[in-house]
Amino acid sequence: MKKEQFNPELAEIVAKLEDWPKFDIYSAGKGVIIIDFMVEDINHDGISDLVLAIRHSDGTSSILEFLFLSATNLEYKLQEIVFENKGISKLLGILKTQNNRNSILYLSQAGHLASIVNKDPYYINQNLVYLNQSESLNFFIKADLDKNQLQDFIIGHSGLAIWACQGKEEWTSKLIVDDGVLSAVKGLSSDILFLYKHKILWGFQVQSKPRNDEFSWEMNGDTFVFHYREVQFEQQNSWNYLKITVLLI
Repeated sequence: MKKEQFNPELAEIVAKLEDWPKFDIYSAGKGVIIIDFMVEDINHDGISDLVLAIRHSDGTSSILEFLFLSATNLEYKLQEIVFENKGISKLLGILKTQNNRNSILYLSQAGHLASIVNKDPYYINQNLVYLNQSESLNFFIKADLDKNQLQDFIIGHSGLAIWACQGKEEWTSKLIVDDGVLSAVKGLSSDILFLYKHKILWGFQVQSKPRNDEFSWEMNGDTFVFHYREVQFEQQNSWNYLKITVLLI
C-alpha cells in the first residue's frame, strides 16, 4: 500500500515522478546500514546536499556528506565524517554556529540531542541536552522564544513537549507540557500550537509571572508564559497531524 493512498497531497507529486529517470547515488557496502538521511545546503553554495547517517558492522556510526557541485547533475564531492559517538538514531537538521560552520543535529542512541561540531580539520560530538529518548521523536521544531538570535527547539516525545534552549555558554532544557501532546507547530511570532487527540491548544505568549511550576522563559529582562486557547474536536474524531497554511480567498 502506497503512502499517497493515505495522503492525497502526495498523489499528484508521485504521478509526476513516475516517468523521471532514477539513479543510484549510494549503495551501502556489506554490513553497512543506512540509518537516516536529510537534504540540506551544507556548504552554503545555494545547492542542496545530501547527508546520510550510517552504521557499520562493528556498531560504530558515521556521517556521509554528498556535496553536489551543480543543481543540474549528480556530480558531488563525498566526505565521510568519523567522530566519537554513542550511536545515531535520527538526523534532525542543521545547527547554525557563530563561525558559520554548520553543525549536524541528531538524536543519539544514548538519549541526547547532540551535534557534530566542525573543529576543522577534525569533528567532535557535543551533547546538548538529555531527552531520555533514544528511538524516535514526535516532533522537532525551531522556536527562538527568548529572541536571543540563537537557535532553540521544541521537541516532542512520549506525550511531552520540551524546550531546548541555547544560551551563550551552555544549553538548558525545560518541560513545557507533559499531558499527551502528539504534535506541535509554530504559529505567528512565538505562538505554538499543540495538537492532542481531541483538541488543539493554542499557546500565545504573555508577559506574566509563572504560577507554581508553569513553563516560563526570560526575554529582554522580562518573564513570559503561554496562555492557552482551546479548540475542541468532536469526540468521534481523533487527529495526529497538524499543519498551518495561509488560505488565499
